[in-house]
Amino acid sequence: MANKIREIMTTDVKTVGLKEDIRTVAALMRDSDVGVIPVVEGDRCVGLVTDRDIVIRGIAENKQSFTVEDVYSKRIIGVKPETSIKEAAKLMADEQIRRLPVMDDDKLVGIVSMADLALDKNSKDEAELAVSGVSQPSSR
Repeated sequence: MANKIREIMTTDVKTVGLKEDIRTVAALMRDSDVGVIPVVEGDRCVGLVTDRDIVIRGIAENKQSFTVEDVYSKRIIGVKPETSIKEAAKLMADEQIRRLPVMDDDKLVGIVSMADLALDKNSKDEAELAVSGVSQPSSR
């Protein structure tokens, strides 16, 4: 039975640097079928870039050419590999987010998503918690 994030996280995570052209990032998202890519400097996670960041902070702002640095989210809400699945699900629900980078100190070691929780047959309750929290309208 999976209890810790390290047991269900994805470890083959695509990453980008701050100077990466956003078109390259969008193509990487498309080809990898993901909506978020961690932003790294070396192996240190410094933020995340989401498909929403690209649209809201780039395209909607009428930027003709831009890089990750122009649009990425610097606030990192993540977990450690030894974090319990239940704690991670609660964090997703409380923060209304769908994916969490998994970090050992600042070093990116994986990513966990609501889909990872849902696919783990032992994490059904945690997946439901995360989905219900993210599905609620934000009061912020």
